[in-house]
Amino acid sequence: MAHLKSFPSKIKSISSDYQDLNIFIKDFENFISTELKVPSKDLSTQDKIFEGIINRLDFLNDYKNITLRIYLESQKKPKYFLNLSKNINNYFNLFLNSQAEKIISIIISWLQSTEIKLKLS
Repeated sequence: MAHLKSFPSKIKSISSDYQDLNIFIKDFENFISTELKVPSKDLSTQDKIFEGIINRLDFLNDYKNITLRIYLESQKKPKYFLNLSKNINNYFNLFLNSQAEKIISIIISWLQSTEIKLKLS
């Protein structure tokens, strides 16, 4: 479904609420957040960030077509990307304590998404 050009219409067939792709993204991210593992508390900050990124990527690999489609749609409409960023930030807030750690994780996530963008281009 996600590899089709008709992705937006396909998700609308699942639920009429998904006429707004942001709602689908929010629901998809909520699903991810219930399934995603949080890194161990006894790790260093760097290791927590690394484990958090790896855990998220490993999990999203099972849904790579949907994930790529959401990402491609987010490139067209930045409001979708803001929704994704908010959810990624919420995930890191679950296990990072200080504001500095959270800022570092946001920067690393942003750099990683930029790298993915370059690979897709």
